[in-house]
Amino acid sequence: MKLSEEFRIREVGGQKIVYGSKAADGQQQVICLSNSTAWLLEQLAGKEFTTDEAVSMVCSRYDVDAETALRDISSVLDILYANTLLLK
Repeated sequence: MKLSEEFRIREVGGQKIVYGSKAADGQQQVICLSNSTAWLLEQLAGKEFTTDEAVSMVCSRYDVDAETALRDISSVLDILYANTLLLK
């Protein structure tokens, strides 16, 4: 899978956000990110990756077990996919 070319991370008021293309009604979805999620997505931008690779990256950087990382990453990827920011 790969993050969409529309995917963008910005910092607004000290908070990292992600946004992509506008919906048909002109609205743009904005998603607030935790620091760890922002870090992961910045590492994955522009690259093909698997969920297992993302889990490995998070476990290498943070003190978290693979089961917890997989659960959290899967939730984030589902949200990105639902907002057309992730290509499977």
